[in-house]
Amino acid sequence: MRRWLSVLFIVVCATSCSFLWIGLHYIDWLVVREVAQTFNLTSTQKRELQRVVKSHLPWLRQELSPRLLLALNELNVRWLNGIDERDAQWFFDRTRSLRVELAEHMIEDLAPIATVIKPDQLGYAAKKFGKKNEKWSDLLELTDQKLEYKRRQMLRESAENWYGEITELQEDALCTIFGCRRSDIVRMLEYSLDWQGGLLGLLRDVSEPKVFNEIVKTWSREPVLMLPPLKRNTWLQYQNDGPKRLANFDLLMSEAQRANARKKLQKYSDDLAWFVAQVD
Repeated sequence: MRRWLSVLFIVVCATSCSFLWIGLHYIDWLVVREVAQTFNLTSTQKRELQRVVKSHLPWLRQELSPRLLLALNELNVRWLNGIDERDAQWFFDRTRSLRVELAEHMIEDLAPIATVIKPDQLGYAAKKFGKKNEKWSDLLELTDQKLEYKRRQMLRESAENWYGEITELQEDALCTIFGCRRSDIVRMLEYSLDWQGGLLGLLRDVSEPKVFNEIVKTWSREPVLMLPPLKRNTWLQYQNDGPKRLANFDLLMSEAQRANARKKLQKYSDDLAWFVAQVD
């Protein structure tokens, strides 16, 4: 259920600073639009989802967002001299706890909506997911050389979105740390398919809101349970290495590059502070 329950958190932590203010200002509309377009919701389903999301906005603004703001501000201070593995682990743990809190706060009201999703809507969502997976599947159609080139472009764009222009040496490090080989792309595609399959399977198989509620609460605490049992240990290892990967890359950054990243993070904090200050 990560797509439904994490969407508020994703909007708050938007990847584009220029749209963060807009995203926070229209967060209820954006959430409903995203879910409605993914599952082809009926007008009745959309109205009920909008009612639920709106009812939780005061809590999001007054309780969850201030805690996220504190985490962002502390990360910015820690980032002053570079992020080490302990800093990255702290932030991963903090955002994970906020995600769990978000899921547990909202799921009881969302479960009655989620458990009446129809088979044809699940089929529609599967096609939507398939389109999003094309960023990985299209890479696998390329030769190894072209695949690595495209993957390098993707990683470079992500890094430069935060740090500004990076060097070829830093780009090489990105490939080493985050993966540019065919096997890396296969793994990422498989994980996307597994997460999506877990979500669609839950929506297909569970029609009792109370049962759905408990499963999603468990999954929010242990997302790996969404995956097939044979995939869980591999994913956990990859997930647990996340702080180390981030710290290893940040270690290669110059002071100027790090200042660019901190400036962008501060923009997130400023926009989130604006959101927290709004009166219901």
